Amino acid sequence: MKVIFILLIVGSSMIACQQAPSEQTISKMVSERVEARIAESEAIEKSNLETIGKLLQGFSTGNTDQINELVHEDFKNYHAPEGLQDRAGFHEIVKQVSSTFGSFDELDLKPAHLFAKGDYVAMMDVGSGVRNGKEYSHVDIHIFKLKDGKMYEHWNSFGLPSQRDILLKFMQESN
Repeated sequence: MKVIFILLIVGSSMIACQQAPSEQTISKMVSERVEARIAESEAIEKSNLETIGKLLQGFSTGNTDQINELVHEDFKNYHAPEGLQDRAGFHEIVKQVSSTFGSFDELDLKPAHLFAKGDYVAMMDVGSGVRNGKEYSHVDIHIFKLKDGKMYEHWNSFGLPSQRDILLKFMQESN
């Protein structure tokens, strides 16, 4: 009986040692999972940054052909005027902004800061230019939420009355 009991203990210990991963194995598994998650996040963030980059190109050219590829069908633009907060409205905004800036004699628009975290992209753009001898400048902050690789939600500081008033006043003065 004693021998059977000892054999059971030794056998159980051997099975337990074979089933339980070592501390080193656990550490390696965790590291591999973390590295895979980081790589996945980086790939998503890179893709999201590329989407916003393509969107900026559409703004600078006024080309709205690619917007449906870049903007989710359920898109919501929170600081846009009533009637322009969906994807169709976004087409109109791109055309308006491009047309307005297209009337400038000189224009420099660029993202001063652009970064991504998960499904969110934040950007600060800086613009300056000359229209009919008058100088113009603005700084605008954008936050984009992407879904399925497309722009799903958008917030920006340009919707604030002070920024809008600056551009409207400039456009009136530079006519």
